Amino acid sequence: MPRFDSEPAFLATARAVATARDAIAESPGWVRVGLTFGNERLREEALTTLAATVVERLENPPPPYDADQLPLAL
Repeated sequence: MPRFDSEPAFLATARAVATARDAIAESPGWVRVGLTFGNERLREEALTTLAATVVERLENPPPPYDADQLPLAL
């Protein structure tokens, strides 16, 4: 797993901030709620899962939106 402190310029960009924000927003709901639990073990588990979600999103960003791609009609 790469270390992010070797690329401080990337972490300071607005794109990285937006990517991390989106990763937090798209993380499982129990994780965001779990950060407020009274049980320390559950808070630690929620924090670990949230961190893993952010790292996964930063390492594998979603493909860029292509305006030429037609949406599927469902």
